[in-house]
Amino acid sequence: MNPKAEMFIGRLPAGHPVDLADLIPSAFGVVDGFREKARAIRADPTLSKIGADAAVEKALKSGPVAHLSQMKASVDKRLADAVKQRGVLRDRVLKAENFPEARKTEVRTWLRSLPEIERLKLVSSTNDPLISEAVLGAPHYLSGLPQDVWSRAADAAVEAAYSEPLAQIAMLERSYSEARAALQVAADDLRRESGFDTKDFEKLAA
Repeated sequence: MNPKAEMFIGRLPAGHPVDLADLIPSAFGVVDGFREKARAIRADPTLSKIGADAAVEKALKSGPVAHLSQMKASVDKRLADAVKQRGVLRDRVLKAENFPEARKTEVRTWLRSLPEIERLKLVSSTNDPLISEAVLGAPHYLSGLPQDVWSRAADAAVEAAYSEPLAQIAMLERSYSEARAALQVAADDLRRESGFDTKDFEKLAA
C-alpha cells in the first residue's frame, strides 16, 4: 500500500465509515498507476518532448483527474451532510416550543432584572428547561446577555440534548476531513507527476 495512504488511514477515527479505508488507497493507487504510465511515456525514445507531453496530457485526461474529482465530490457531499445534520440538531434546541411564549417573555424580563453577575452565572449553570428555552428562543440581548455567553449556553444545551448524535457527527466530520486531506495530497502528487503547473492542472481538473 502507498505509504501516504497508510498514514491517512491511521489518522481516521474509530468508527469511521468503512469505505474510507478503501477510498484512500484507491486515490493514491490512481496516482501510482499514472506515475508508471507517465514515466513509460517519457522514457519512450520514439517520442519527442512535445509528443511525450501530449501523450502524458492525454493519459491524465483519460481517467486519473476525473476519478479523483469524483472521489472528492462524494466526500465533500458526505461532509456537508454531516455538517447539515449538526445544524438540524441545533435548530431543534433553539426553536423548541415546549413552553408558552408569554412565560418565556416573563423569564427574559426577570433575567434582565437580575444583577449582571447573577444573571450570567444563572444562565451558565441552569438545568431549568424553561430558562434555557426562554434564553435560546430569542436574541441574546432580550435576556440581557452578551453574545458569547448566549452562544456558550446554546452549545451546552445542544450538547446536553444530543450528546450521542453529536459525537457521531463529530466522528464523521473528522473522518471526511481526513479523507479530503488525503485526496488533496493525491491530487498534488498527480499534478507533480504530470509535469503541469498548478494553473494548468486545475484547468484540467475543472
